[in-house]
Amino acid sequence: MKFFLSLIPLVAMTAAATAPVHTNYTTVTGYFAQDDASTNASTFNYTTTNFGLLNRTYLGDKAFDPHNKKTQWQRFANEVTRLNRQSPANVQYKVLFMGRHGEGYHNVAQTYYGTPAWNCYWSLQDGNGTSTWADPRLTANGIGQAEIAHSESILPSLKASELDQLNPGYPADIVLFFSHQIFGPAKSRTKKSQLHKRTTPHLSTAVLTPHA
Repeated sequence: MKFFLSLIPLVAMTAAATAPVHTNYTTVTGYFAQDDASTNASTFNYTTTNFGLLNRTYLGDKAFDPHNKKTQWQRFANEVTRLNRQSPANVQYKVLFMGRHGEGYHNVAQTYYGTPAWNCYWSLQDGNGTSTWADPRLTANGIGQAEIAHSESILPSLKASELDQLNPGYPADIVLFFSHQIFGPAKSRTKKSQLHKRTTPHLSTAVLTPHA
């Protein structure tokens, strides 16, 4: 399972009251290792690098954390708040947590047959008689990857109020729907994750976006 984090300014452009509203998305680099050109995607491990958040200072640190007691994530949340306060009325900064699903049976099949054969033939089939990859489930390895992603120790140590700073107006309980800190043990998470999957398409910002 892979996670990609980006700081995204959203620019809404309106020419007239009757004109359609357009949103321009751009990425602000310099905050996450995932955006750094020197990061090797094949070896990068978000679980050992604080979700990729770079260890750096921000312009608002002096006033927000004069005694150097805050965590990197707390200072980053304050930085997002600062950016939004200083931005024009038509600009908003959002933090996107984008996660790719763990290994599924379709991934195993693609590796087994090779990408050319997978793209041309096998991806169009439901399976091969031994394995089924139509609406594929996760493999044991994929489940293990998902469990790592769900680990409380891997998640950013942010309170709900600080998550709101990262994405103003976005429900903090949906941002980290799998978090022990917010929803408790694993048995209570399934309903919440389903809620997130149903809700995300109707929200202006998809904070956690699984993709194939």
